Amino acid sequence: MVHYLEVPVLLQFRDNEMKDDHGYILYVNAGPYIAFALDDQSKPNLLNIPAANKKNDWGATIGVGMQTPICGKDIRFDLRYDLGLAEIANQPTDYRTKALNFTVGISL
Repeated sequence: MVHYLEVPVLLQFRDNEMKDDHGYILYVNAGPYIAFALDDQSKPNLLNIPAANKKNDWGATIGVGMQTPICGKDIRFDLRYDLGLAEIANQPTDYRTKALNFTVGISL
């Protein structure tokens, strides 16, 4: 198992003029990411030593979200899907990372 620190660079499309009566705003976002391996708990692959250097991952992110005012603050809900495009060490050649993320945040 490899633990990563992921750094996404996302572009977001939202139309503030499409607010409904309650102040909800829907948006979509997409862009690339790079993920740096922090901790590798996998067993080394003795048959393929060069693969041990391929610990970082990169890929694409797509997602949708909603922003709504709650108690005077804008609360954001995001649902994103990450698809890794790099080959990961000690995995079959057709293996790619995948992740589904749900986040909640406050816009200040």
